[in-house]
Amino acid sequence: MIFECLTLKNFGIYKGEHTIDLDSPDHAKPIILFGALNGGGKTTFLDALQLALYGKYAKCSNRGRLSYTAYLEQTINRYATEKETSITLRFRHEVGGKKHIYEINRAWEKVDRKECKESVVVSHNGHPDALLSEHWDEFINEFIPQSLSELFFFDGEKIETLADPARAAELVKTGIEALLGLELLAQLHIDLGVLKNRQQEELLDEKQRSKLTDAEERLAELKAARNALDNEFSNAIEALNDKKAEAEYWQQQLQDNGAHLIATKDEIAREETRLKTQLENINSELVKLAAGALPLKLVLPLIEQTQQQLQKEAAIKQYQNARSLLLTQEEKILGLLQKQSVSSAQLTTLKNQLDAERAASDSLYSETCYLNSDPSIFNGFHERLEREEQEAKSLLAQKSELSNKLELIKRKLETIPDAKSVQHLIERSLASDLELRLAETKRGETLAQIQQMEESIQQAEEQLNAIRVQGNALNFEQQRQQQLSEHMAKLQEIVVEFKNELVQENIERLQRKIKSKFDTIKRKESLISEIKIDPDTFVLTLLAQDMRPISPHRLSAGERQLLAISVLWGLADESGKELPTIIDTPMGRLDGKHRSRLIEQYFPMAAAQVILLSTDEEIKGSYYKKLKPYIAKEYHISYEESQLTSTIKPGYFPEEKHD
Repeated sequence: MIFECLTLKNFGIYKGEHTIDLDSPDHAKPIILFGALNGGGKTTFLDALQLALYGKYAKCSNRGRLSYTAYLEQTINRYATEKETSITLRFRHEVGGKKHIYEINRAWEKVDRKECKESVVVSHNGHPDALLSEHWDEFINEFIPQSLSELFFFDGEKIETLADPARAAELVKTGIEALLGLELLAQLHIDLGVLKNRQQEELLDEKQRSKLTDAEERLAELKAARNALDNEFSNAIEALNDKKAEAEYWQQQLQDNGAHLIATKDEIAREETRLKTQLENINSELVKLAAGALPLKLVLPLIEQTQQQLQKEAAIKQYQNARSLLLTQEEKILGLLQKQSVSSAQLTTLKNQLDAERAASDSLYSETCYLNSDPSIFNGFHERLEREEQEAKSLLAQKSELSNKLELIKRKLETIPDAKSVQHLIERSLASDLELRLAETKRGETLAQIQQMEESIQQAEEQLNAIRVQGNALNFEQQRQQQLSEHMAKLQEIVVEFKNELVQENIERLQRKIKSKFDTIKRKESLISEIKIDPDTFVLTLLAQDMRPISPHRLSAGERQLLAISVLWGLADESGKELPTIIDTPMGRLDGKHRSRLIEQYFPMAAAQVILLSTDEEIKGSYYKKLKPYIAKEYHISYEESQLTSTIKPGYFPEEKHD
């Protein structure tokens, strides 16, 4: 199956008529690439494809619990002058080697206050086909079962959820049953049970038939009550989802308005007081340092000059104190020399030398002393100054840090609103939380009632079967009927056994297929050595290298997304159906290396036609270059503000044209 063309008229964000050629005739280029910013119309385009194929059964975004007619009315472009909308999809499909062309047109319009009425016209090989138009829902499910649509239409941003075992089990179960046609076996099992019951009922007498009728009526009442509970449970689930969304909305409102910080206001205020106290203590310590030696750092050169002057004055005073003693000693030495018969000439020469030395010393130490202080007053001064300087630097650093914290605290306090201004938000949030808890309780109570009802139904069925069995007569005809009933029971067992064997055989093949696909697109050796699927629950189990089970949560987010893609790819490949693969936001949550693996190993081989709807942050630069050889057509979806519509034009994002 290959999509050839899609035409949208006044559908969603697309005002007017837009026709897109989707054909990819070159098998080597299977990719149709769309580029669009968020909100530009990618999801609407994807909805249009699904709506064209499946109509009211399509899993379109934003439909929620709307009825089909209400949803169709919602899709009509609000700016279109004519409230007529249509989707036309043409595709080709081969059956037995012969190519068939199908074109389906869905159109609807809003007239006054009347409900939208949809018309469906299907053409086969260029000719309208009334039978196909009337029974299209049945026909499309023959070769593209709606239950398998998730294998071919999926959102890349949400796909990681499929790595969850329960979510994957649901998809695998649906895929296996649709691929193998197990719904036919299930129906056969039910039909055999109905026929067996009829055979057994024919063996009952009048009294037993009366009991049987009462038991059947009782069972019917229980099943009707169970159906009512099922509806009630569905409503409870929907109500719970609504209350969750509402509670999240009001919680976000509290956060946006800063109301969630009110509870922390007292704590933040205490922290502010604590910081202010610490700052005051530091300022006190700095004042003490300012009263000590530290300010002298400002006049340190003058202090050094003073210290030098004191040392010089000390030397002068020491000389002056020793000068008279030196004179006395000189006279004694000269007297002794004279007694020793030293010549007058020699004595005169020595005396002249001593006078010259004394005159030089007198000149050297003749400076006036004006400080008249002891140099020892500076002992330990520099060590104290350095110590106080380091202490001051430490205190100033602490003060700066505390000041920054205090400023941050003040900003936090400024962002906390007054309680009265957000009181209505707080009350509404509390009320919403209460409603959520009540909805959760309602869901739990309804589920418990359903479980009790199931037990009652099982007991009623057992009682009904007991009445049928106990009432059997022993004549020949009744024995023959009994034998037929036993044969049908045996046939039921055979059908169940055949179904189980068929499931087991295909699950083993699917296990290998999914593991093979995962090995193809992973970027490194993985924790996973094998993937097992339980044939009863269809839950996936991941086995590590030591063959022990591991949780999917041990994988990175990227690996979980690759695993989910492998599950989809394996199921799609195993189906044997040549169907397009359409991926919205294909790589939004992947890192660079995982993106490269998808571009190189998955997109070119995913299907004969691969439609990718990408944002400007996904397929770009080197990724775009790697994908380019496999691209058949490129389109750019953009919203035109002046025309109030999104348009689809040939060519990818303009910046990629220059790469």
